[in-house]
Amino acid sequence: MKILIIILLIFTSFIPFQTIYGQEISNYENLSNTESAEITIRDQSIYVEEFVSGLDWPVMIAFSGNDILVLEKNSGNIRLIKNGELQNEPILKVDVSVSLEEGLLGILIKNSTVYLHFTTRNAEDYTISNLFYKYTWDGKKLTDPKLVKEIHGGGVEHNSGLMISHPNGNVYAIMGDLGNRKGILQNYNQGEPDDTSVIFSLETVEPYFAIGIRNSFGFTVDPVTSFVWDTENGPEVFDEINLVAPKFNSGWASIQGPATQTQIENLPSFNDYTYSDPEFSWENPIGITSILFVQSNLFQEYHDSVLVGDFHNGILYEFKLNQNRTGFDFDDQSLQDLVLNKNDLTDELILATGFAGITDIKEGPDGLIYIVSIGDGKIYRLIPSEKISSAYIKNCAVELKPRVNLSECDLSDSDLQNADLSFSNLSFSNLENANLSNVNLHGATLSSANLVNTYLNGADMSNAEMASVILKGVNLENINLKNANLKSANLENAILANADLSNTNLENANIKNGDLSNANLSNANLKNTNLDNAMLANADLSNTNMVHTELNRANLVNADLRNAKVWKSNFDHAYMEGSNFGGADVYATKFIKSN
Repeated sequence: MKILIIILLIFTSFIPFQTIYGQEISNYENLSNTESAEITIRDQSIYVEEFVSGLDWPVMIAFSGNDILVLEKNSGNIRLIKNGELQNEPILKVDVSVSLEEGLLGILIKNSTVYLHFTTRNAEDYTISNLFYKYTWDGKKLTDPKLVKEIHGGGVEHNSGLMISHPNGNVYAIMGDLGNRKGILQNYNQGEPDDTSVIFSLETVEPYFAIGIRNSFGFTVDPVTSFVWDTENGPEVFDEINLVAPKFNSGWASIQGPATQTQIENLPSFNDYTYSDPEFSWENPIGITSILFVQSNLFQEYHDSVLVGDFHNGILYEFKLNQNRTGFDFDDQSLQDLVLNKNDLTDELILATGFAGITDIKEGPDGLIYIVSIGDGKIYRLIPSEKISSAYIKNCAVELKPRVNLSECDLSDSDLQNADLSFSNLSFSNLENANLSNVNLHGATLSSANLVNTYLNGADMSNAEMASVILKGVNLENINLKNANLKSANLENAILANADLSNTNLENANIKNGDLSNANLSNANLKNTNLDNAMLANADLSNTNMVHTELNRANLVNADLRNAKVWKSNFDHAYMEGSNFGGADVYATKFIKSN
C-alpha cells in the first residue's frame, strides 16, 4: 500500500547541511537493514511518497512503459513493478559476485532490448569479470541472452557499468579503474588501453568517448543539448560532476577535483584527449551517485535544474543550470569557486534529506520523479502536492486524493463534469465518450489515453502530459493546452479553434485536417508535425519550431509566422494570403504552388 509521507513544511525544521554532512557511511555493508530518517523536503509544493518497499539492496531502475524493472545488487534478481505493485517472483536471476561494489549494477532499456551489467568470479582462481549482456524483453520475460562485452581481472570496487542511449544511436557504458589499474587510461606513462577508466561504445568499434575516470555511479544525457554528463567518485577528497565532451580526459589518477596548471601540464598525452575541470566538486566526498535532468511537465520549475543523489548522507541535491546548460549558477558566494569546501556553511544545494543512501534517480513516464533508497530497500517518488476533490470513478472505485492514480482504468461513458483531476495519472486510461466538461486536468498525465468522442468543453489541460494520446476528431475549441506535452499525439480532424497551445510540445503529432483557426501556437514545438490540410487561418505561429513540418494544402491565410524556425518544411499548395513571415528562417523549405 502506498504511503504518503507528509513533508515538514516549516523551513526551520529543514535539516542543516553540516549536520548530515559528517555522518558518512563508508561502504555498502554499513547500510544493511538501515531505515531512512524522516524525509524532509525544502519545496513545499512537493510530497514524497513511499512507492515500493521490501526490496533487497536495490541499486537501479529502468522503465518499460508503465512497468519498472529493478536491480537487486546482491541477489542478482531483476524485480518487476507492475501497476504500482512489486511482483513476488523475479523475472530473471543472474549469478553475481557480491563483495563491496560487485553485483548486479547496471541496466538500460532500449526498445525491446534490455542491457545488463554485472560482475562474476571465476570458481577456480576467483578472478573478477565485468560482463555486459543484452536480452530481449517482451513485457513478461527476459530471453535470448547475448554477451556484448567482457572485461576481466577486476577488483572488488570501481566497477561502475552504467549505460546510456545516446541521440547518435550508440549505447555507451562507463567503467571505473576496477580498483587495480595503473595504465595509460589512468594517466600513467605506461600500459596499453584495456577498457578501464573510460566511457566506451558498447556495440560499435570507435575511440573511447572519455578516459581518466576513477569510478562513476551517475551517467546521463541532457535531453535539451544532448551533452553527456557524469558524476565521479573521489578517494579521500573531491567527488565531481562533469560535463563530458567527446575526447574528454577526466584526469584520474593524476588529478581529482579542480586542477593546478602544473597538474594539467604534467598529464601524459594520449590521442588528443583533453582535460577540463569539474563543473562542481565536493572537497569532502559524499558518495555521489545518480544525476537527472528534469523534463516532466509536472515539475516545470525544475526544467533548468539538475538533481543529484548521494550515498553517504541520503541527500537529494538541486543544481541550477546556467543559460547555456554547460555549468551551474549559485547565489551563495562560497560556491562561486565551484567547490563545496570542508568549511563552507551552505544549504543552497539541498532539496531533500533523509533517504537511506540514494543510488538512482529517474523520471517516469507518468512525469513523477523516482528515487531508489538502497539502505531501507525502498523506492520513493516526488509528487506535486496539488489537492483534488473526492469522486467515484466507474470500474476504478477510489477516493480521489492528491495525485490519484487512474492509469489503465476504464472510464468510458463516465460523467466527470467539474471534477478536479489536476496532476492525476490517467495514462493508458479509456475515456471514450466520457464527459469531462469543465474538468481541471492541469498537470495531469494522459499519455496514451483514449479520448475519442470525449466531451472536453471548458476543460483546463494546461501543463498536461499527453504524449501519444488519442484525440482524433475531438472538439477542443477554446481549450487551454498551454505548456502541455502532446508529443506523438493523434489529433487528426480535431477541432482546436481558438485554443491556447502556446509553448505546447506537438513534435511528431498528427493534426491532419485539424481546425486550428485563431489558435495561439506561439513558441510551440511543431517539429515533424503533420498539419496537412489543416485550417490555420489567423493562427499565431510566431516563434514556433517548424523543422520538417508538413503543411501541404494547409490554410494559413493571415497566419502569423514571425520569427518562426521553418526548416525543410513543406508548404506545397498551401493557402498563405496575408500570412506574415517577418524574421522567419525558411531554410530549404518548399513552397511549391503555394498562394
